[in-house]
Amino acid sequence: MDAKDRISKYIDFKGISVYKLEVDAGFSNGYWRKTKSISANAVENILRIYSDLNPVWVITGEGDMLKQSPVHDTTDNIIPLSHPKTPDKIYPMSEFNLYDIDVSAGLSRLFSEDGDRNRAYLGKISIPNMPKCDGAVKVIGDSMYPLLKSGDIIAYREVHSIESVQYGEIYILQIENDSDVSIVVKYVKKSSEGNEYLNLVSYNKEHDPKDVRKDEITAMARVILCIRQFSIM
Repeated sequence: MDAKDRISKYIDFKGISVYKLEVDAGFSNGYWRKTKSISANAVENILRIYSDLNPVWVITGEGDMLKQSPVHDTTDNIIPLSHPKTPDKIYPMSEFNLYDIDVSAGLSRLFSEDGDRNRAYLGKISIPNMPKCDGAVKVIGDSMYPLLKSGDIIAYREVHSIESVQYGEIYILQIENDSDVSIVVKYVKKSSEGNEYLNLVSYNKEHDPKDVRKDEITAMARVILCIRQFSIM
């Protein structure tokens, strides 16, 4: 497997089409299919565009596909995680509240205007030069380990229509099945089961991908960034 093969694996994992790759990187239409081996300049350009892609893995095949170290250029403990097709607007200061998801009794109650936001409030977080976030909660579990570790803070933007989901992005979701309610953090991909499903994929290889019916997802939010060490202001 060479650098091109590994980049192909990355865009497949992220749900990025070859056409979008060519547009983003400034390649001519059909370049990716026609070229057997890409140049160092092409690799450098792709790495600059997709900032979560680990250059060591691309070039040598060693390490993880995605960067594990903080990539924000001014705040060492901030890890941007969202790379939507249309880039989010960057604000001079992004301010949002940190909530205790256990106190709020789930995402749907936390997102509701008449829910438990005040009771679940833990403090305010301010980060310069970041997209707008609607709130933040602590990561529970190891399904996204080591990209996200239990106890990390993830800041999110609420999703009000499941049809607006962007494949390849990380989401926090509330899933309700009969009397069982679970909160998970997963990559969301297009399901082979059809449009009524979403395919949820963990970063941790110990967790198998799972197809979930859209009507079982009662709340969701796109994960914008991760905070490893923080101060509540």
